[in-house]
Amino acid sequence: MRTIDAFLKAYKPAFLAIPGTRSVGDKLPLLIETYSHIYEADHNEYIFFQSNELKQDFASKTCKMQYISLDFEKELGKVLGFPDKAVEFFITKKQIKRTLGEHSAEYLKLKEKHIGLRYCGVQCAASIDDLIENVEWLWERYPYQEAIEDGTYVRVREERLRIPHGNTDQLEMIKELALTGEISKIHTLVS
Repeated sequence: MRTIDAFLKAYKPAFLAIPGTRSVGDKLPLLIETYSHIYEADHNEYIFFQSNELKQDFASKTCKMQYISLDFEKELGKVLGFPDKAVEFFITKKQIKRTLGEHSAEYLKLKEKHIGLRYCGVQCAASIDDLIENVEWLWERYPYQEAIEDGTYVRVREERLRIPHGNTDQLEMIKELALTGEISKIHTLVS
């Protein structure tokens, strides 16, 4: 399910839109007309909210923060409906890259653990260490039948894997294979 579709169906609490991108398509006028939003002119980005209360809460938490600061990005990740551990991983990785550099041992270690998650219009980075907790969080937070049927996708390096809803055994197998560097074997084990 596309992120914008999940937002328009009120599955997601908020949606980050960049005008002119495929993810927004021709829906920008509808979004502006229908939803509470914040426009960041310097970055040409909109944040749309399901309610004015959610917008006000986000604005009050971030009003003293610089738009691209790590603190702002942490609040943005939360309001976009990402799992808390995924937000923490993203922020930690970005902070280490900024302070120690992309060639530091700490950053490279986190980069090795980087995976992608997609479910119910939520697309986020996460750590393989937190795979099961993050996916279970998504399943609990977004219990919509359409999302369940669409599936959960995990990207580990070059592998993009569809996980049937509720199949924590398969998540355990993916985590184990990823941590041992044998993720390429996954297709022979789950076929």
